[in-house]
Amino acid sequence: MSDSKRGRSAARGPQAGQPRLAVDWVPTAELVPYAGNAKQHPDGQVDEICESIKEFGFSDPVGAWHDQDGSPIIVEGHGRVLAAQRLGLATVPVVWLDHLDDEGRRASRATNAGGPASRSPASSTGCRANPQPGTA
Repeated sequence: MSDSKRGRSAARGPQAGQPRLAVDWVPTAELVPYAGNAKQHPDGQVDEICESIKEFGFSDPVGAWHDQDGSPIIVEGHGRVLAAQRLGLATVPVVWLDHLDDEGRRASRATNAGGPASRSPASSTGCRANPQPGTA
């Protein structure tokens, strides 16, 4: 099957002026939530994300950047990381957004308003197999 039939452009690499993005698999325990994250992720929402990951796989990478100490700070995908931790996933795909300045990271967080589509509602035990410490 050709690339165009798979929905891919025949061209390789980013368009002019766009950064080359790399996806790495990063241990969930190393990812640091952004301290100023205003978005809340109630248990029900995290359950839905868990169900989506179980059904479709982890197909939407977390966006992160490295702070001045080299720590990977989550820019977008806090709920996905919480779900991955609940599911006991050791690593998650991360796209590095180190090319963004503070304004760019704010804009990236602002565009991350949606959530994963889940065809079925989360069951009451759907993703509680490996609860986070302090949750049940």
